[in-house]
Amino acid sequence: LKPYDKERLSAAIAKVKRTSVHQDLQKTVKKLVTDLMQSPESSYIELLPTRVGQRIKLIKAKEVIWFDTEHSITFAHAGGHNYDLKYTLDELEQRLNPKDFFRTHRSAIVNLHYIAEIIPWFNGQYKLILSNPDKTEQIVSRNRAAELKSKLNL
Repeated sequence: LKPYDKERLSAAIAKVKRTSVHQDLQKTVKKLVTDLMQSPESSYIELLPTRVGQRIKLIKAKEVIWFDTEHSITFAHAGGHNYDLKYTLDELEQRLNPKDFFRTHRSAIVNLHYIAEIIPWFNGQYKLILSNPDKTEQIVSRNRAAELKSKLNL
């Protein structure tokens, strides 16, 4: 389930082919790898662990409205609560489904399904109004504005 690159995967397959004496095992590994390559969505994070007191709570990624970071701590905002996570925003950006999440600037990622409004802002930026009860505002950096326009066909 971890992110992988094709070179490392190819090297692992080659090693299995060299060391395996069973043709069935080789076929099984090849099928598993092919299935993984054809359905990249299976490797995206669906549940996020967070510590709440002495317990670990699992939050569904699709229910998170936005992620941000403050003082090197990453927070997931979902259901009116703020949960601290062990992931960095860079890790989340790589592991979250890009169809659902968008990095607005260096310290925030938003769930595209929770964008209520997009307002043109200063210097080529956009302001997003999220559809949570507080109507949270997130600024899309000038560098990422073009990517957002392309993603949403604006």
